[in-house]
Amino acid sequence: SGSSLWALAAEYPQLNQPWKNQLESIEASIGAEDFPTADLCTPLVLAGHPNFAHQLWNELAGLHCYMQQLAGRSSPLRMVCLYEPLLPLHYLFDREQLEVERPDRFEKVLGFQPCMVTRLGSTRIPLGLRQRIKAKLPEHTDNAVVAPLEAELKNASPIVWLSVRLDARTLDNQTEFLTDLMAAVAARYPRAGFVLDGFSYPYDFGSPLYADAGAYLANAMVKRERELQGYISDLIAGCAPQFNNPVVSVSGMRLAEVVYLAHLADYYVCHTGSLQHKIAWFHNTPGMVHANAAGLQAGAGKWLADQLEGGRPPRLLSSQLVSDLDTIRTTSQVARNRDYHINDIASAVVEILDDLSVVIGPPVPVAGT
Repeated sequence: SGSSLWALAAEYPQLNQPWKNQLESIEASIGAEDFPTADLCTPLVLAGHPNFAHQLWNELAGLHCYMQQLAGRSSPLRMVCLYEPLLPLHYLFDREQLEVERPDRFEKVLGFQPCMVTRLGSTRIPLGLRQRIKAKLPEHTDNAVVAPLEAELKNASPIVWLSVRLDARTLDNQTEFLTDLMAAVAARYPRAGFVLDGFSYPYDFGSPLYADAGAYLANAMVKRERELQGYISDLIAGCAPQFNNPVVSVSGMRLAEVVYLAHLADYYVCHTGSLQHKIAWFHNTPGMVHANAAGLQAGAGKWLADQLEGGRPPRLLSSQLVSDLDTIRTTSQVARNRDYHINDIASAVVEILDDLSVVIGPPVPVAGT
């Protein structure tokens, strides 16, 4: 059909052709020789979604529950892991209990396998897994990267985490919205600090798989990160004349550093989706989600919280403040992927400030005033 799990782009039929040729060759050879045999008592688990939210939600949660059931016994589990965007599995789980193979080319997992192959499945993130990841992050973050930002935000209160998105499912008046919001928060909370979060590189970005199949995934990530860096730099420069509060960017860092730094935040205002998940799926931080009409429908906040054990429901921006646009800039042409417009930024800012005041409290007086 020309579709692909790995390459979603206008040129994906061409990118998929080598894989298609190999599969057709395997199919044509059926019957020419006996199938390979293996110990069917040792199943093979295929894991490693390149999107950290899906890996965490659908794979790591299932693996965590499985490892708990072992209760220290040796594992009969063999794994092929393609991507490890958050942290390598052997950082999160005992090496002795997992036999993990990390292929360097997709061809090594195509075709018939001489044993049962399955994928991990889960739809809820256990509290124990969240705690496990947060406990491991300090050991595997680069202090040279995180320390300067920690120092810059040391005296800031509250720290507000703001997401930035350019490629799809985003508001067309994002610059005005973020600038006005930061200015209003700074006016009410003179010690406030702001973190701008855009694109995060996966922990294992050096893996050959990111450059496989025409390097589409690697090139797309670099392009996206550079576009966001340029946008965020201009955004920060535009804020300078309006207020002197610290505004830092975590865009372009590795995912592990970003998730670690997210524990500093007192409140977030994020797009729905993985930008919100970077903070709310690890830390029970209060916050507000903005989205198109589909993302703000009744029950969306409860759904976001229900995907993890012990989750904190976010507030949702009032749907009457948002209008959907015609543009859907994703391969999946469904309503939930529409871009949108905030009709009344002033009212949206007031709504966020009111919620911030409830969960944070009144401003802390600045020394000497």
